[in-house]
Amino acid sequence: MLELYNKNPSMSFAFAGAPTPEERKAQRTENTKRFRLYSYLMLQKFNPSTFQHVVYSPDSIYMLINRVYCENSQNLTGDILHCIQRAHPEDANWSALHAGIISLENDDAIAA
Repeated sequence: MLELYNKNPSMSFAFAGAPTPEERKAQRTENTKRFRLYSYLMLQKFNPSTFQHVVYSPDSIYMLINRVYCENSQNLTGDILHCIQRAHPEDANWSALHAGIISLENDDAIAA
């Protein structure tokens, strides 16, 4: 991701921490093991002054919104979640789409 950002500094990112086979078997998508690891790494590698760190924990989605190039991050996070919903309608509990969005500011931590 850092390589992509270095090539195009206007980029923002979004990804989901996919469930492990055990989590998938238990039909667990919230706060997955991969999500917790990726969240920790993102907070270490992507400066909060450059990127707004936004999480949608019910489905382990993490977004890095580029503060310099994205003037209205609230609309952007909703747009990103709707794109993911359209692409993967069967993979998540979309009934509470915006209820679980949390913006991580001032070095807030994600529960590990």
